[in-house]
Amino acid sequence: PTTISSNNLKSTLLQNGIEPRRVINQSCPELANQISNDPDGIIVEDRIRNWVKKAIHKLEAGNRRESLFVFLGCTHYGYHEKLFYKSFLKEGFSHVKILNPNLSAAKHLYKKIMQDEILNKNRSTDFSIEFVSPYEIPEKEILTISQLLDPISTETAMAFKNARTFPKLLD
Repeated sequence: PTTISSNNLKSTLLQNGIEPRRVINQSCPELANQISNDPDGIIVEDRIRNWVKKAIHKLEAGNRRESLFVFLGCTHYGYHEKLFYKSFLKEGFSHVKILNPNLSAAKHLYKKIMQDEILNKNRSTDFSIEFVSPYEIPEKEILTISQLLDPISTETAMAFKNARTFPKLLD
C-alpha cells in the first residue's frame, strides 16, 4: 500500500512514455506480513492468487492479449516470484515477465562492494554479513525469512538467524 500510494513508480513510467492504460497499480495489504509468517507458503499462495485476480480485473479488455510486465514492489514479494508467475498463468496470461527488484539490488550492491575492494587494495577482501534490527524479530519470522533466504544466500540467512537487536537505530 505504501509503494502504491506514493505513486512514484507510476509517475516514472508515465514520464518515460508508458501509456496510462498500461499501468495498473495493485496494493497487497498484509501480504508482506503473511509472507513473513507462513513458512510453508500455503496461505501466501492463496493470497497472491487473490491479489493477481484483483489486478487483472483492472485491465482493459485490449490489454489482456498483450504481454504483461509485473513489478514486485515489495522486497518480500520477490521470495515468491514463482507463485506470482504461476497465478498469472492460471488466469490465462502466457506472456508474463516478472520484474523482481531484489536481484537487481543485490547485483548493484555486489558490484559496489567489489568496486570498493578494488579501490582499496590494502584492505582484506574478506567481508561478513550481519543483520541488525532496532527491534526484536519474532521467532516465526526468523524461521520463515531465513528459509526463504537460504536458497539465495546461506550467509545472509545465517546473519538473519543471528540478528542483533540495536534499539538506538531508531534514534
